[in-house]
Amino acid sequence: MTIALALPTLELSDEERSLLGQLRNQLGLARHGNKEKFARYDGLYVAKNLDIAVPPNLAEIGVRVDFGETVVNVLAERIGWDGWLFTGSGGIGDELARVFTDNALDVEQSAVTLDALIAGMGFVAVGTGTDGEPDVLVTGESPDSCTGLWDPRARRDRAALAQTYDGRVLTGESLYLPNQTIVLEYTSDGRATIVDRDVHNLGRVPVVRFANQERTSKKRGRSEITPPIRYYCDATARTLLGMEINREFYTAPQRYGLGVDPEQFGITQDMPKSERVRKGWEASMVRMNFIPYDDENDVMPQVGQFTPAPPTPYLEQIKGYAQRIASAAGIPHTYMGFTTDNPPSGDSIRMLESRLTRRAAFRQRMFGRSWREVARLVLMMQSADGSIDEDAFARIAVNWQDPSTPTPAADADRTVKLVGAKVLPANSDVTYREAGFSEVDIKQLEQDRRSATVRSVVSNLAAAAQAATQPSPQSTDTVDGRQP
Repeated sequence: MTIALALPTLELSDEERSLLGQLRNQLGLARHGNKEKFARYDGLYVAKNLDIAVPPNLAEIGVRVDFGETVVNVLAERIGWDGWLFTGSGGIGDELARVFTDNALDVEQSAVTLDALIAGMGFVAVGTGTDGEPDVLVTGESPDSCTGLWDPRARRDRAALAQTYDGRVLTGESLYLPNQTIVLEYTSDGRATIVDRDVHNLGRVPVVRFANQERTSKKRGRSEITPPIRYYCDATARTLLGMEINREFYTAPQRYGLGVDPEQFGITQDMPKSERVRKGWEASMVRMNFIPYDDENDVMPQVGQFTPAPPTPYLEQIKGYAQRIASAAGIPHTYMGFTTDNPPSGDSIRMLESRLTRRAAFRQRMFGRSWREVARLVLMMQSADGSIDEDAFARIAVNWQDPSTPTPAADADRTVKLVGAKVLPANSDVTYREAGFSEVDIKQLEQDRRSATVRSVVSNLAAAAQAATQPSPQSTDTVDGRQP
């Protein structure tokens, strides 16, 4: 009997080739747009010189500003994720907790959040692990190497592409489709070859996008380093450059000489420029300006000194730009380096951070939908046929940390009052979260509570058994007041 083996085709269909071309073009455009954003975040971007007040040969100092990093980090630091919550009974919650731990998703989430805040878009891919990897592998993908084609009706990507690089050399690609993943490798001559077709039949692309500030008219999200913030950063850099040049010119007091001849200091007009510069440095570090003696005027040689210009105007201008950035980013002005003599109180801090806290909560709401989609893909990967219990999945929630500044005393006082008013039970997980405990602390408290309950039951059973084995006291009846 002859058995026919179904081998995966190593050729792309016309539809697959068309999708791959669209994704490659889209990724190239996204990578070009992300270059400046990541450079500003990393502090590598150099602002363009206006060529007005700064000489071209001094514009190469390369002044850099870290305001872009500050704008992103103060928001990213408030978007903390403690995994998924499952309000029902069963093993789904344990399965998701295991995936969260095995893939170190608390760290992976931070990286994806940073990408989304910087570039406006981040990605997470879900797949099956190989030897030495978790059974379900969840990884963050860079927006410079991953992209997707959005389906507005399904609210997820209908196709996605992830590229793999060895340094700057493209070595492979993964084309994600709703029912299969096509893996391509590049040879030394730059040709792409299909090496695998993973048919998973999930019915959805195992890549999830995380769009920052998504709008109906802008599904690819928006960077936190907005065009106005970029301008303020560039203006700050040019101001710093002017202050730097001002410092170089006025580090030593600039002097002048009236009625003197430069030749008296060995400086002539016919000597090379480099020699004149060297002689000038010898003449009081190039701080001596010469006004030659005029035969028509009776001016005696004399020496004076110009008053150095303070950097105060530059600092005030930088302060103004920093205030505009703080306003545009919704962050307290103290985060931009402004200090006050009197430190703010706890209520003042909450008031200053109220807008930042709401911005972080808004981002959590947007990213929460994406993390629920990741949870769905994880459960589908663990299922034999790719199906999940929709009723159980509806009870899954994303456990975000409180984005406000933690105040343990206030949280504890509020929790005690809620428990005292019998609004919350004393040993509920919700009560522990209100008190500020992390998920790890809550699990340890639950384990300790169960252990204490078991010890209490064992102790009560031992006491009851001991009481049952002891002889009961004998009767002391008497006859006429005498013992029988």
